[in-house]
Amino acid sequence: MNDAQNSPFVKLNQSDQYIEDAPPKTVPVSSKSFSAKYRSKREIYNFLGTDVGVFLPPYDNITIYFLKELMGGQKKMLSTSNIRTIHIPQYEGLGVKDIRQYLDENHPEVYHYLPEPSLELPKVPKQWLANVCATLLKGEFS
Repeated sequence: MNDAQNSPFVKLNQSDQYIEDAPPKTVPVSSKSFSAKYRSKREIYNFLGTDVGVFLPPYDNITIYFLKELMGGQKKMLSTSNIRTIHIPQYEGLGVKDIRQYLDENHPEVYHYLPEPSLELPKVPKQWLANVCATLLKGEFS
């Protein structure tokens, strides 16, 4: 048994190799064993949203590519227990496009938590995007 298998801090990667220094509360799993258990977008969505507790957009507004990026570590995850919810009124100038322009100009680091900006982000609900921004930017986005 190698050191990576003994470590409590390992995460899934693309090959059957283990990676050390993953966040706490992760378990060792190879991509082969993961793909044997979770075969569809729905199963992966339910795993991340229910078992892991990741704050995800609604199922119909998310792609398998974003889920893969979350699982592979290219995108960062937010826990549902840490989400700060805010109310966004239905005003002109407060759409997803406007929020995205604000993020482009002031906070590009938020994109590490969001689906791909040009293809997937326009599909997510404005309220989900606003809650992610409010959580990450604290009082600045209220």
